[in-house]
Amino acid sequence: MRRGPFNLFNLAGAAAAVSLVLCATTAVLLVRSYIVSDVFSWHTLGTFKDAPADRSWDVATGRGGLLVQWLDGRLGGGGPPPRFWRWQTDKPMSVGGGAHLKHFWQRRGFNYSSDGPMSRDGRMGHHVAAVPLWFIVLTTAMLPAWWLAQLRRRRTLRRRAAEGRCLACGYDLRATPGRCPECGMVSAAASARA
Repeated sequence: MRRGPFNLFNLAGAAAAVSLVLCATTAVLLVRSYIVSDVFSWHTLGTFKDAPADRSWDVATGRGGLLVQWLDGRLGGGGPPPRFWRWQTDKPMSVGGGAHLKHFWQRRGFNYSSDGPMSRDGRMGHHVAAVPLWFIVLTTAMLPAWWLAQLRRRRTLRRRAAEGRCLACGYDLRATPGRCPECGMVSAAASARA
């Protein structure tokens, strides 16, 4: 692999660093969700069924879950609604799934529902998605864990090569540099000569 600032391993390391920051942030949110619920809301303009519409979004955390819901609605005759955003906190509340729900994944905190149109003339659509925060922590920790394992493996191989050991098992190859007597692996120098 080419050494330098733009090789694939360094790119994976940068992605792993971003993933690690997301993992740590989500872990903090997970702990915080049992102390206080956070709700971030914003209201924008968009389109719904090819007509001007207002869209409101809510992102909420509470009791180990993350809930995202959005509501699309065609504008009535009153003109466009104001654009705004707000953040509020409240006592911890349950968001997402729960043990009382009938489906396996819903009981684990995963949920998605789409209701719409909610009005007779088809002016509104409502969507809700929920995921447990532990799942986000787990998935964002996978890339940094893989990258650290690869870094450790690269360092081990580099150290073994510098010490004249077999790259596969670590056996001392100073007496038999062509082939490892322990595992049978042919050294890189011997395979290059062949």
